[in-house]
Amino acid sequence: MNLHSVQAIFALMPISGVALGACAVIYFTSAVLSGLSGFGFSALGALSMWFMPPQIAVSMLMSVSLITQIYSLTSTLMAKPAIAGKHLSPAMIARQMRPYILGGTVGLYVGIQLLVMFSANIVCLILGVFLISYTTYCLKRPSSLQITAGSSPQWCSAIGFFSTMIGAFCGGPGIVLMAWLQLRAVPKDLARGLAQPFIICMQIIGLAIFILRSPAVFTDGFFVCITILLPIALLGSEIGVKIYARTSEFNYRQIVMFLLLGSGFALTIKAVM
Repeated sequence: MNLHSVQAIFALMPISGVALGACAVIYFTSAVLSGLSGFGFSALGALSMWFMPPQIAVSMLMSVSLITQIYSLTSTLMAKPAIAGKHLSPAMIARQMRPYILGGTVGLYVGIQLLVMFSANIVCLILGVFLISYTTYCLKRPSSLQITAGSSPQWCSAIGFFSTMIGAFCGGPGIVLMAWLQLRAVPKDLARGLAQPFIICMQIIGLAIFILRSPAVFTDGFFVCITILLPIALLGSEIGVKIYARTSEFNYRQIVMFLLLGSGFALTIKAVM
């Protein structure tokens, strides 16, 4: 490939080289977080809205988040095979995921409608305020305060609905679900075992809907950007999984909360300014 070919390829990008570099840093950090926690790629990755047009930013988040989630789940099972046998049996997942996926599918459709209706600033403000409120509550909540009720199919469907409705704003349907699992004192391995298959399933549906509704977003420029950013994100995901395997339950929780809190403040400041 000669210099002119390289220049032609980069000319297709919908963003500048500086913006691409910033997005690379954001995606790498987001992937480390996602590999560590099992969710949250888009919580920090939504900062790419600072550097990309909103619809391209969302399509990139959905695509890269889905691929890194699949990679992260596979890497986690290889690193901790006991999780697969105990928490990720196909029968258990199929039984427990049905109400979440039913509610999540409806919530995803509603969220996509809202995404079309509202501006990027409104999306950033809603997501930022939610992240600040959620993480502040989790950091201040006494460890003894836990919810044991709410495991009925109706509750699970409601949680799935709100997870994907909010997640449609940033391509990350796992935030509300993980918050709920934390409130119910679900151990980290089991919470991850439940959340990641749900996230992957809903992101596949969401990406398919987004492609059908906005095929024009997936231009040559999109594929040039994802070709550059995806390997960087996969490297971050691998690092995150390795950290997860060596992190205690308490430290795992604290790291995730502070990272989400920081991204919430960043998104809120962007929306206000």
